[in-house]
Parts: sequence; structure tokens; C-alpha cells
Amino acid sequence: MVDASISAKAASPVVKATSYDSPARVFWRRLTRHRLAMTGAAIVLLVMLQGLAAPVLLKADPTAIDVERILAAPSASHWLGTDDFGRDLLARIVHGTRLSLLVGFSVLLFTLAVGAVLGMLAGYFPAADAVIMRIMDALMAFPAILLALTVMAVAGPATINVVAALGIAYSPRMARLARAAVLSVRVEEYIEAAQALGIRPMRILVKHVVPNAVAPIIVQGTFTFAYAILGEAALSFVGLGAVPPTPSLGNILADARAVIRDAPWMIAFPSLTLSLTILGLNLLGDGIRDVLDPRMRI
Repeated sequence: MVDASISAKAASPVVKATSYDSPARVFWRRLTRHRLAMTGAAIVLLVMLQGLAAPVLLKADPTAIDVERILAAPSASHWLGTDDFGRDLLARIVHGTRLSLLVGFSVLLFTLAVGAVLGMLAGYFPAADAVIMRIMDALMAFPAILLALTVMAVAGPATINVVAALGIAYSPRMARLARAAVLSVRVEEYIEAAQALGIRPMRILVKHVVPNAVAPIIVQGTFTFAYAILGEAALSFVGLGAVPPTPSLGNILADARAVIRDAPWMIAFPSLTLSLTILGLNLLGDGIRDVLDPRMRI
């Protein structure tokens, strides 16, 4: 009898407790396994760190003029050389990158607060859709950079005006994406069940619709960040961005046009910095899209 009971216990299946992983933990684990996403995140992190640490690491003043070292080649005293006013190019690039990141992050917040919110309201409330999306369609009729140039021509060159111009230019695209995401979630059965229970529409939107529609908005946000940095550089390049002598990657490249043959480092290093920053953000955005999209999972 003892042997029979022991054999019965051995034959019975052993049930192991399984730990529950939160969606955030699953997302983070998948993201860290994505090589391109981690490469992009590393590039973006390095750019941000050098921008934050600029006042500590760099002693050179990015606006200090040195007439004795105009267009000096890269050396031990000036690692990336100087510009046509003798200003340290490394200091100007680092401080210009800080400005680009600040503008990019501000434009991202602007598009989320205006474009994403309006798009979600338009997607969930049919009465608001007709008004909000017609305004967004009218703004989307203009190319983004042309719309930003128009706003800057009216408002005048200033950093806060750059944020407003780029925010207005990129909000319609964020609004249309948010609307499409909400429309796809609004027809789900759990939304219909919540409506049948008499839950208020705004509570359903905030508690149930937004959490399930936020994934494409996050992905678009990374690309908007990159577009904003590139747009700020373009506006500064044509003289409608940061007001000199405030350093910006765009006005550094604009100054380099006249001396591109005599001082090629003036256009090479800012261009490389801008390209790496955009590349890092695009790689990170592609990685987040792959992680959040079930069709991209293996």
C-alpha cells in the first residue's frame, strides 16, 4: 500500500506557480533584445549625455570670438577646429545639439498635447470629428516645412516661435494617426460592453481606449522628435531659427557655406552630429514599432 501511494504521487502532475509579467516588463524585455533599437537608444543616450554634460566638460565659450585663430584646423587646443570668427567649433556643436534636443522634445510635447488629444477626441466622438479633422486636413494641405516657414515669417526668429511653428506643422499628422488608432479600438467588444453598462464616454476614452491606442502614438512620437530636430536645423539654416550668436546646428552649417573649401571641418562635424542624432532616433523608433506590432514578432 505504501509503494502504491508513493507511485501515485510520483505519477501525479506537479503544478508550478507561474509569475505574471506586466506589459511594461514584457515590452522592456523585448526592446532590450532588439539590436537596432538598442543601437539607436545608445546613440540617442550619448547625444543627450554630451548635451547635458556640456557646461561641466567644456570650458570654452561657444560665443567667444578669437580673431587670432580664425578657421584654425582641428588641434589639441581646439579638437574640432574653429569657425570664421575664431569660435571653438566643438563647444558650438555641443551647445547647438542641446538646443536641438530641447526644441525636439518641446515639439514632441506640443504634438502630443494638441495633435494626439484632438485626434483621440475626433476618433471617439463623431460630432467632434467633422470639425477637428477638417481643420487638420486644411493644415496637412501644406508641406510641413513650408507651413513652419510661413509661421516663422509671421512670428519672427526665436526659439519659442520655432517650437510653435514645428508643433503646428507636425500636429495634423499626429492627430490623424491618433484618430485612426482610436477608431480601430472603439469597435472592440469590451468598449461596447462598457457602453452598455452606462459608463460615461469620457471615462471609457481615458480608461479603456487610450491605453490600447497609445502604441502607434509612441512610435510616431520618436519620429516626430527626429523631424523636429531636422526642422529646427532647416529653419536656422535659412535664418529663421535661433538668433545668432546662439549656436545651432543649422546656423553653424549656414556659416560653413562660405568657407567650405578652406575649412571643410565646419560642415563635416555638424553634419555628422545631425545625421547620427536622426539615425539614432529612427533606429529607436523602428525598434519600438517592431516590439509593439504583433505582426513583427517571430
